[in-house]
Amino acid sequence: DNSFSFRQNELATKGEPVPRGMSAEQFAKFQESPFMKKARMQEETTWTLTSERDKQRKARDPAFNPQESDFTASKAYDYEKIVNY
Repeated sequence: DNSFSFRQNELATKGEPVPRGMSAEQFAKFQESPFMKKARMQEETTWTLTSERDKQRKARDPAFNPQESDFTASKAYDYEKIVNY
């Protein structure tokens, strides 16, 4: 098994591996960054627009009743990847 030698060589040439992830302080700072503020704002806007769209559809179509199980339901039709529909 040469994996030990490989690990030893990697350690000798590259040094100790750098720990991955963020500290609690870095994570808190990241959450307050302009990027994350914009991402949260976008998520809220998407949720609002999607909810409003679903309410309007429900008013027009009484049969429309979305449920969480819709995402795990079996397919109504099996499409073939190689067929150009």
